[in-house]
Amino acid sequence: MWKWFALLLCVSSACSVPVQGSGALPTKVIDPNYSIELTGDWVRDEQEDPEQHSFSSASLDTRLVSSAMGINARADQTEMIANKMAEFRLKAEGEVAAAVGRHITVTEPVVVERPWGHAIAYRGEDNLGRQFNYSGIVTTKAVISIYVESASKSETELRAILDAVVGGLTFDRTAIR
Repeated sequence: MWKWFALLLCVSSACSVPVQGSGALPTKVIDPNYSIELTGDWVRDEQEDPEQHSFSSASLDTRLVSSAMGINARADQTEMIANKMAEFRLKAEGEVAAAVGRHITVTEPVVVERPWGHAIAYRGEDNLGRQFNYSGIVTTKAVISIYVESASKSETELRAILDAVVGGLTFDRTAIR
C-alpha cells in the first residue's frame, strides 16, 4: 500500500519511495513556506525529496505527506493556480490507480476563496478500502499540499485526522483581498 501512495506523489517526477522511519519522533515540520506541529505518535518516514515530509502514525494507522513549492504569483492568479493544482492532482490519482490496477472514486475538488488566496480539497477511496484526503493551499507565495491516507479509517475518521493536522499548520495568511 505504501508504495502505491509513494507512486502517487511521484507521478511525473523523479523521487524515491519513502520507507518506515527509525522510530525517531520529530513532531514538527519546518519548511520555508509553512510549518506543522504534529501531536501523537507520528514518526518521520525516510524521504530523499527535501520538499516532502512523510510521517506515519501507528495508533491512527494513517500516513501523512506534506509538501510546498514557493511561487511568486499575483493575487488574481491564485484561483487559476488552485484549479490547475486540483486538475494535476486528479490526473495523478487516476494514473497511479490505473498503473497499480485499482479502481478509485474521487470527489470533485472544491476550490474556495480565502482572504490569503484559495483552498483546495477533495477526498476519495479505492476498491480495497483505502481512504484518502487532500487539502491544498495557494497563496501568492506558496502552494502547500497535505495528503493523508489510511486503509482502516472511515471517511469521517480520516477527515478528523486531516482537520487535526491542518489545525497545527502555520503559513503566511496575509490577506491579499
